Amino acid sequence: MLQRRIAVLVTALLFIATGNFTTAAAENLSKAEARLTAAAAILADIKQATWIRDGQSAHVIYVFFDPNCPACHKLYETLRTQVERGEVELRWIPTDKLMTTSTGKAATLIEAKDPTEAFHKNERNFSRESGSFGGIDEEPAPRADTLRRLNANHALLTRAGFNAVPTLVFRTRDGQADFIRGAPPAAFLEQLLKELE
Repeated sequence: MLQRRIAVLVTALLFIATGNFTTAAAENLSKAEARLTAAAAILADIKQATWIRDGQSAHVIYVFFDPNCPACHKLYETLRTQVERGEVELRWIPTDKLMTTSTGKAATLIEAKDPTEAFHKNERNFSRESGSFGGIDEEPAPRADTLRRLNANHALLTRAGFNAVPTLVFRTRDGQADFIRGAPPAAFLEQLLKELE
């Protein structure tokens, strides 16, 4: 039942994005099994990922992101209230996909004494107008271990057939793994939080 509700929510999101319910519904239903299998594969190997904790809750969503990603920043802002109220814990998994500065900024997050604080600084100072996007300085010489971690995060994202940020991976109350690509609208996220394990 919960799996069907999530599928309906994802279909609705596709409708919003494409404006074509029939096409979106057909594509979603034909790919549902593959999507769930990919999400399960990600969660099975999630211990290989390096992530940054945002909030504390029994309800967890893993988010693959790039420090320079505007859609990731939008997701961060949209869920601030729910994170602060303890309704959801976000585990942000840094990747370095979008810009030449992404690797250095992701490295800064991983190598920080307090990665959570560095992550919040990046989001608080995020700026599209300046053209720098993520609001932290790049680490000019990332450690080899840091680059290995970033590569492992990226490999985990792409191994299951994903290649977009943000990608949200989670488990529903019935134990079903699932994922969403992109930054869904606030109303969709509100409904999703009610379905989390």
